[in-house]
Amino acid sequence: MRQLLSPAILLSLLLLPGSAGAVTSNVTFVTRAEAVMILLNNSTQRFSQITTSEQTFSDVPGTEWYAPYMKAGVALHLITPASGTRAVFPLRSITRAEFLQMLVRLHDLPLNQPYTFTDVVQNTWYAPYAGIAERYMLFVEDGTLLHPEYRLTHLEAVYALQRLFIAQPELRPSVVAILRRIARSSSLRSPSAVSSSSQSSPPLAASSASAGFTPVLSPGVTNRLEKSKLEVISRVNEERTREGLPPLKRNYLLEEAAQKHAKDMYQRDYFSHFTPEGLSYVDRIRAAGYLTAGSETCSCQPFFDLTSDDAPPEEHGPNYLVTQAQKICNCEPQFAVGENLIKGILTPEIAVRDWLDSTPHRLTMLQSKFEETGVGIYGDVWVQTFGSVKFR
Repeated sequence: MRQLLSPAILLSLLLLPGSAGAVTSNVTFVTRAEAVMILLNNSTQRFSQITTSEQTFSDVPGTEWYAPYMKAGVALHLITPASGTRAVFPLRSITRAEFLQMLVRLHDLPLNQPYTFTDVVQNTWYAPYAGIAERYMLFVEDGTLLHPEYRLTHLEAVYALQRLFIAQPELRPSVVAILRRIARSSSLRSPSAVSSSSQSSPPLAASSASAGFTPVLSPGVTNRLEKSKLEVISRVNEERTREGLPPLKRNYLLEEAAQKHAKDMYQRDYFSHFTPEGLSYVDRIRAAGYLTAGSETCSCQPFFDLTSDDAPPEEHGPNYLVTQAQKICNCEPQFAVGENLIKGILTPEIAVRDWLDSTPHRLTMLQSKFEETGVGIYGDVWVQTFGSVKFR
């Protein structure tokens, strides 16, 4: 299970020579909040007054350990809140390019330095920072590729700062200052000490059952995720009502498919409607037993292939499929299934709004043939599945 590293652990990696190699067996990715914390706690920047700012962000509860870091990050222009919502996505993983931009801005390093990377196209937003990566050999494996869109690992962040400080030791704070900040970070509710009800708690792990899920974490985590799932459904139904469509009912088989896919994407580090093995949302919804639910009184085969010639699509979109009534038996089954995905989102409000702002996701959400839905949340990955099954 992915876990945020505490400020003390991250900073100790910088203090102990060669200690960074000890974490190579457990690759983890840096979130926005962690990136700001790492950079600020390992700089000469005085930000204690900045962190007392009254500014707030829609996705940063004031009680979270990272709240003061996000305030400082925005004040120092390391990150920019989303227009309108002022969301800063503290738990979204960042790329090498994003971390490089933060590093250059914090230390006021020169822009537009020469570089020879073959995968950094001129006029891209990160091109002005690429020269610094080459100058100090940050994130560079073979000297010709930067891979700016790669997600940044904790090990890479540590090495990047080590290389910068070796080349420019005046940028590094004293050991005493770092130790003081370790103590201060612990008082800011470090990730390792966050209560089970916080946003940065480990995600829900669940086992499927015919009646739904069996939570294995504390009631605080379960209640929070349950509320988020219900709010997603409520907000989607509000939009469907505005469009004159019937509301969706919650279905735990669809929720099982959604929850398993969210967990799988998070743990195996991919983001797609297709698994690495090529399984689609249709396969996942079928595996959850949704397509055969209620077919006990039907003489049809208990396995329905929605891609066969017997199930021609009546309508389909990028993320959904509606079949015609299948005249393979007297029941004439008809199916509609679909799926919406989003990553890096912390609130139901932002998730549903972003889906509505995307034409393919909006079409799926407002498909008139859907009658039921299920929501899965794991870490910063959100999945909503849709469906209806009819037997005549």
